[in-house]
Amino acid sequence: MEIKVQRISLWMINTVFLLPPINNHQANTINLIFEM
Repeated sequence: MEIKVQRISLWMINTVFLLPPINNHQANTINLIFEM
């Protein structure tokens, strides 16, 4: 659980810095995180 929380927080940080046209990548990252 703790690792998953860390990954979500890292993903949120990446989202803030990579907001431009990487929506597909973000969606794939979300799916990967919640599938784990």
